[in-house]
Amino acid sequence: MYEQGDLFDARAHTRNSDPDTSHIAAAHVNKKISEACLHVLVAMRLLGPACDEALQNFYDANCERYGWPPQRCVRKRRKDLVDLGRAEWTGRKVTNPVGLPVREWRAK
Repeated sequence: MYEQGDLFDARAHTRNSDPDTSHIAAAHVNKKISEACLHVLVAMRLLGPACDEALQNFYDANCERYGWPPQRCVRKRRKDLVDLGRAEWTGRKVTNPVGLPVREWRAK
């Protein structure tokens, strides 16, 4: 349904002077972040516009159903998606369960 391919830029960076082990580790981290972002992007598309807390709850409730690995902080991956232009603020604020106004986000 969604392909990882060129959706995400590399996040971990290395210098040319860094040892090979650093380049290997950076590639591994980039793959993990890309996979995590992809799962969160799919969750955002399934859920529709929502605040971070609702997105985390939806993700947690559907991990097993969709085969997603557990994530403690979906908010960080949502921010990565915003930075990459794959998600955006709807321009609305909604009230979270504690009664505070929070931003509502959507996938692009």
